[in-house]
Amino acid sequence: MSVTLELIQNTASSLPVAPTSADHLALWSAIFSGVSAVVAVIAAALSRRSYRVMEAIAKRQATFSLDTSWHDVNELDQNALIGPDVRRAVNALEMTAMVWNHDIVEKQIIRQLYWVSFQKLYDVLVHCKANVPGYDRPPSEFISPEAREAFRSMKEFASKSNPTTTTI
Repeated sequence: MSVTLELIQNTASSLPVAPTSADHLALWSAIFSGVSAVVAVIAAALSRRSYRVMEAIAKRQATFSLDTSWHDVNELDQNALIGPDVRRAVNALEMTAMVWNHDIVEKQIIRQLYWVSFQKLYDVLVHCKANVPGYDRPPSEFISPEAREAFRSMKEFASKSNPTTTTI
């Protein structure tokens, strides 16, 4: 009889056991966790793509703002400074310096479109010793440390880049 009992026990232990509700719960939890992970990865990828699109739009807008800042900027004559012309020139330099220093517009675009004009205006403003009419100070005092740093950085960048530029 012990052999029969042992045979019955061995046979019973090798039969498949019906899954319990805890087994079902664990299986569904694993499935939902996997699906949630996949959804999270897709959401992160879409978010990253959306960020890149928004960044590109912002950079385009900054390019338009930079271009607008250069409208109505006249060449400066050190011997006959005109106050509003100096102010517009300084504003254009400051705007260009800001987008350069903060990488808002691609440096290559700034170099190609604005470097020659930036350099010419900067040189006139820095080297002119006469006071600007209506402001009673020399143009060099209008130039911020940020614009000076941008000039230094642009000059270095331009020396390493292709020399093809556009003068505005």
